[in-house]
Amino acid sequence: MAAGETEQILTKPGETTAKTKMETQIKSAIIKMLAAIKTGDGQVVAEEMARLDGWLEQGRMALHPQLVHFLENRSYAKALMFLGGETDIPVGVCGGGRGRG
Repeated sequence: MAAGETEQILTKPGETTAKTKMETQIKSAIIKMLAAIKTGDGQVVAEEMARLDGWLEQGRMALHPQLVHFLENRSYAKALMFLGGETDIPVGVCGGGRGRG
């Protein structure tokens, strides 16, 4: 799949939602990074953070603004919630809105 292409994810019978390959890669990198934090693997943490920063810069205009906000502020748990489709994401100190819009 090339940059900007989407894959269709079946959510309910007859209903799909477009999810970009980059969003899938971002989600995977966040999961890997959070696991590395738990095990104290600084090398993997640094590598995945660098990947996330690269994807943010590369896809800033194509990614959802709320996801960009979470990645810019390194709110990786919130980014993971967003990518998982959660809509009741807690408001942080920035006082932003709630959930996907």
